[in-house]
Amino acid sequence: DTGTETDTGTETDTVTETDTVTETDTVTETDTVTETGTDTGTGTGTDGTGREYDMNVPMGWAVIPKYSTETTTGGGGGEVVDVSNSGDFSAAVSDDVPRIVRFSGSISGKIEIGSNKTVLGVGADATIKGQLNVQERTNVIIRNFNISGGTDGIGISTDTTYVWVDHCSLSSCGDGLLDLKRRSDCYTLTWIHYFDHNKCNLLNSGSRDYDDRGFINGTLHHNFYDGTVQRNPRAGFGMIHIFNDYNYQNSQYGIGFHTESKVFAEKNYFHDMENSINQMYNAPGYDPEELGDCLAEDNFFENASGDESTGIGFDPNEYYVYDFVLDEAQAVKEIVKAGAGTGAEWGDIGLIPIPGQGL
Repeated sequence: DTGTETDTGTETDTVTETDTVTETDTVTETDTVTETGTDTGTGTGTDGTGREYDMNVPMGWAVIPKYSTETTTGGGGGEVVDVSNSGDFSAAVSDDVPRIVRFSGSISGKIEIGSNKTVLGVGADATIKGQLNVQERTNVIIRNFNISGGTDGIGISTDTTYVWVDHCSLSSCGDGLLDLKRRSDCYTLTWIHYFDHNKCNLLNSGSRDYDDRGFINGTLHHNFYDGTVQRNPRAGFGMIHIFNDYNYQNSQYGIGFHTESKVFAEKNYFHDMENSINQMYNAPGYDPEELGDCLAEDNFFENASGDESTGIGFDPNEYYVYDFVLDEAQAVKEIVKAGAGTGAEWGDIGLIPIPGQGL
């Protein structure tokens, strides 16, 4: 199985894999959207009952009232601050006071993001040559950044909850492009363009990191895994809903799932690849406890193969509304290629959502 990684239990420094990468160190828009392949990530959409939702805000697990915060509002209700240099940016985002921070320009370094922040890149070329890090925090929105050159592009860890990352372009980092681990929970990752990288998108610390039981629950949709090698994403322990992603030429594997995961892979598009949906640790010699589950429905394969889904997952409809943003699988390639990544129109966000998108 070319999709197998050798995992010794955590993601700190004890995981070895089949690669040679080393570490280095809000305004409302309106548009009409249906669930038949016309979604471009903007405006409003309706579900099957005719209820209307703002698509320019988080949805999915990021709005489930599981913790005291209840939903992801970022810096909603706080002051709006415009910054253009590293010092002002760091000062504006590092505390826990509600604040909307609009950044323009290019900076280098590792920036720590505090709780209750909306962090927006202004224009199409807001750039971080380094890492945005969210650790032991809650209620964070990160949107419209080009990020490269750090250890991780975006690192989310250690009991962090309620995070929405949207319309970012992530590439060429030392370890992961977006890693989420160590009991982090209730996140939504949308319209992200991942490219020029090996280990892409990690969801959980390691196959024997049992502290992640009950956490790592998240929603991913309309992301572009563009030629990235592995972890597109790799998921363990959580209930993780992956829909309308475009996986293109992922040379080792596409979606990887393992220990106690309950993945629902729905209406994704796999293109020019093998091991599209991959059970990570099913080779002889691995502990059966490292196996996970994945329910795969209505995915589309273009010159692609490899579906090791188990038929076991979870039903997102028991937790949140999402049919207003769901596209048919055959349309996903063109929709995601056109809409994923940064753009001048993503420098603001829409109305703050209510918990559960109406459920």
